[in-house]
Amino acid sequence: MRKVVSESEVAHFWANQTQSEARNQRNTFYYNDDTIYSYGRHFPIAKHVTNNKGIAAVLFTCRSYSSTTSGHIYTVRNASSHLNKIIAPYPNENEGYNFNYWLNAIKDIAPKLIKAHKPVIYLSRIESLYNEAKKYAEFFGYQIPELLDDAGNITNADQYRDVLIKERETVLAEQAKKDAKAEKEFKLVLAKWRNFDYQYNSLYGNNTRYSFLRYCDESNRVQTSQGVEIPVDVAKKFYTFVSDTIKAGGCKKCNATLLDMYKVNEINKEFITVGCHTITIKEIKLLTKQLGW
Repeated sequence: MRKVVSESEVAHFWANQTQSEARNQRNTFYYNDDTIYSYGRHFPIAKHVTNNKGIAAVLFTCRSYSSTTSGHIYTVRNASSHLNKIIAPYPNENEGYNFNYWLNAIKDIAPKLIKAHKPVIYLSRIESLYNEAKKYAEFFGYQIPELLDDAGNITNADQYRDVLIKERETVLAEQAKKDAKAEKEFKLVLAKWRNFDYQYNSLYGNNTRYSFLRYCDESNRVQTSQGVEIPVDVAKKFYTFVSDTIKAGGCKKCNATLLDMYKVNEINKEFITVGCHTITIKEIKLLTKQLGW
């Protein structure tokens, strides 16, 4: 088996799956098994695939980065002219990745409809991109995302604006789901931390700007979720100071420290800020209730 061959042979060997691998002399154009690359695995040109009906095809990229890569693409296209080609911007990525490419490509074109004297040019390009996505989806039996389906059917500037509004609503809804999931997961972690059932003493990287408190009976200290420990008698005195300060209207840039180390930056009826800790009054009262203060 010859592994180092001409560029034309690399493409033909890949197209006909003559052998499992081959490359050009400079190793800038090569294939391994079903996928052929230009300059590296970051740029797959095409990939042999078979759908769930047993139908074979070649996923072929529509992207290009350089004149050399364009030449490689041209060589592969010619060598595979006899094969069924399906456009896939990223042959080695999943459908979500590819659908997102088409959506963004259409969104780049659609704004030009607003001031276009000949919108048919841009509408034709949108239709072409959408047809690529449809052919890809039909081959694999994928459902085209609703947002891409709407974008692919744009016929005027007003519809483009509607797509943007819908996209923003979709993004906000997805973010809300992620936030809700993250909050739920963090509550479980926080509960473990409060019960000393968490693998770390600190909760760095949590999804809130606030710090949390717990009481360690063994050391008789109040611990924060940032790993600071305070003797319980000091914590009780500081709680009295916080309560009195709130009754007096609170303070900013307070003239006080905790343990002669941590500067008290702010105290108000919602939270306190001491050093790098921001702790809600609700959190403080949760602890004081537990300790019977």
